[in-house]
Amino acid sequence: MISSQLAQRLITTFVIKELSKEIKELAQRSLDSQRRTQGLQGITTSLFRSLEKERKSIACEIHDGPLQLGLDLNRWLKSLVEECPCNAKTVTALSHMRELVEDLNFQLRLICNDLRPPSLTDLGLLLAIELMCEEIMQKELLLISLEIEGISREERFEEEVELAAYRFLQEGITNVVKHSGSNRLKIHIEVNKSRIELTVRDSGKGFDTSKIEDWSLTGAHFGIVGMKERLESLGGDLQIISTLHLGTMLKATIPIL
Repeated sequence: MISSQLAQRLITTFVIKELSKEIKELAQRSLDSQRRTQGLQGITTSLFRSLEKERKSIACEIHDGPLQLGLDLNRWLKSLVEECPCNAKTVTALSHMRELVEDLNFQLRLICNDLRPPSLTDLGLLLAIELMCEEIMQKELLLISLEIEGISREERFEEEVELAAYRFLQEGITNVVKHSGSNRLKIHIEVNKSRIELTVRDSGKGFDTSKIEDWSLTGAHFGIVGMKERLESLGGDLQIISTLHLGTMLKATIPIL
């Protein structure tokens, strides 16, 4: 009996040692995985910073170059029409040219705004979002309802937080315009001490959410995939809820840094 008990204790001791060894190995693998994840998040954050820096550079080049030339050309055309004697045919041609130049300038401003919204830097998150919604409603047949909770127009956040929030809404509205078939959407923004929550909801045709996992593999909806990575690099989260013929909801949660 004593021998049997001793043998059992030896077996138990051996099993405990093996389990301890496996636990240590699992803990080390988990630590290595966490380090790799943190490294990847750092790389992703750096990539998005570089992307925003490049966007800002291109926007400045367009604003200081082609856009200024377009504005100058429009002034010269206006001066020709008002001060130089012209026949009716010439006046019509000059007026048409002015319309084309004004359209060009408008498109260049939209491109600059998409690349780097100056209103975000100058006015803050809420006013920049309001201006973006107004511009989109003027350009598209879309009615946007904006609900605000817990944030004032004067409140500012870290630059990365404001950019992520703005880009999320920009991408969400773009997807509604392109894919939903809905002419209405609701945006809800709520801020508390620890995070910002942003929701874009439409009543369009919806889609099968089981296909979301394939987006990163197929390259479909690259904007949403990129936005998910951007939010996660800031410690945030993206939720997508959709039902066929009943609409889609995109919800972003961003910690306040």
